[in-house]
Amino acid sequence: MTPPSASLRNASLLLCSVLLLVACDEGTPATTADVPSTPVVEVEPEPPPAVVTRLTTEQVTHTLRAVFGADLTIPPVADSDPQSHGFTSVGGTESLWSPRGVESLEALALAVAGQVMAPERRDTFVPCSPAGNVDATCARSALAPLGKQLWRRPLTDDELGMLVGLADQGGETLGDFYQGLEFAIAALIQSPRFLFRFELGEPVQDGDGLRYTNYEMASRLAFVLWNRGPDAALLDAAEAGKLTDDATLEAEIDRMMAASDARAGLTRFFLQWLRLDELEGMVKDPKVFPEFSPTLPADALEETRLLVDAMVFDWNADIRELLTTRKTFINRKLASLYEVPAPALEGFGETELPEWTQRAGILGHASFLARKAHAASSSPTTRGVFVREQLLCQTVPLPPADVDTSIPETTIDAPTLRERLQVHFEDPACSSCHQFVDPIGLAFEHFDGIGRWRDTENGHAIDVTGRLDAITFDDHRGLAKLLSQDPRFTHCVVQQFYRFSTGTMGEGKSRLYVDGWHEAWAGEGFKFLDLVKRILMSEPFRRPAPPEAPETPEVTP
Repeated sequence: MTPPSASLRNASLLLCSVLLLVACDEGTPATTADVPSTPVVEVEPEPPPAVVTRLTTEQVTHTLRAVFGADLTIPPVADSDPQSHGFTSVGGTESLWSPRGVESLEALALAVAGQVMAPERRDTFVPCSPAGNVDATCARSALAPLGKQLWRRPLTDDELGMLVGLADQGGETLGDFYQGLEFAIAALIQSPRFLFRFELGEPVQDGDGLRYTNYEMASRLAFVLWNRGPDAALLDAAEAGKLTDDATLEAEIDRMMAASDARAGLTRFFLQWLRLDELEGMVKDPKVFPEFSPTLPADALEETRLLVDAMVFDWNADIRELLTTRKTFINRKLASLYEVPAPALEGFGETELPEWTQRAGILGHASFLARKAHAASSSPTTRGVFVREQLLCQTVPLPPADVDTSIPETTIDAPTLRERLQVHFEDPACSSCHQFVDPIGLAFEHFDGIGRWRDTENGHAIDVTGRLDAITFDDHRGLAKLLSQDPRFTHCVVQQFYRFSTGTMGEGKSRLYVDGWHEAWAGEGFKFLDLVKRILMSEPFRRPAPPEAPETPEVTP
């Protein structure tokens, strides 16, 4: 989803209307007609360009613990993880570490190196007994394998020589071999070769463009599937030159998806795609919602995370069931909010919500309903925008800067929010965009700002009927069923995972791959792990586009 440009932010009604004529999308079909199985543009698809990506703070932490031990104490990093279009993988290609972040990374590196060289741990990483305070051979035998794990490739002779020299100098100055080695390990951790992913490709032998090297493929697979650097087995496969081979690559992907780290790694895609990170810090007006608990944001996130985890890894379910299932995982507090019996006395338990709760899939979860609401009320507009942008990959333009977006106060003639929103339907500067999103968002009006069911608003019946484009529905369950049957939804999932896995927006010629993947995925029953494997085996994941040749300036004789 491309962010609105500056001109779009100040768009007039005319611009909004033009966008709506093309369904405010990014090229996906504007109706519920089938997604075209072949690109309509007669050009060959092309992989996205190579990018350099900054590691997230999570990836730094997870990688260090995978290399040095799960019990490692890691100080916090000052920088937050940048996001772009909801994904840290895209944001990481657009940002650097701040000066304050670099300072905190130095403190982190020294703290970790000190723990690694502590007497109770250092024998695991130093395979020799130093002959003295300075022992270049012993230092080299320790730094070479550590450097390979941290930098995700073997170190060159010059790189290793520089680190050994640093260890020797530290050992001589401090009078202790292991303290000298600490500085070399800290240098490994502080290096851009650890903190950034330099995956730029290499020429293919037959001259047909570029491909990612074996070590780059190991890194790409590990950060997508495990959210950390590659393990020893993956690096061994890279060293043997096997990750550019189809059969070995497929076998490694299968091995990695079966590992426990894949659950957290791939669930991360859903958390970012569904904007669940927005739950952190959520607040509600205690006068309007006295039932709101400070633990609700974390409980709501956990419900959706557990459902996604079960659907993908335990049930191997059709991704469309994410919108329609009545199965979920709740604790006692969420059970109270949903007015159902708790499935477990402590913690979360699996349950199937009764039909009478009228909740369907993740759009019936508090994670969506409470997050996409205001502090003191529900928000049909915000909820409708979420469906359009996150589930259908359409772009909803921001309102013109000089438009009043406030909603009138409750009156006798307009007691419900549906009636008060009519002011936007009647305002020429607002009507086109609000007609695009509000008929969807009003389907959720039986759920208040924390996701609690209500029959009436201000003593008046709530109307939750609406339409998705030209198709009407009776309530949010009807909307959820329509969405699950709409090929734009599954097409959007493909597009979103492409962004997540490559760190690129998938625009231009590279976007043409999405249609083909969607068609193939439909034949596989829309099982999420099938999509993951298909994209990780694909040309755009394995080959970057060649860099564009610089323009040759005209020279006047």
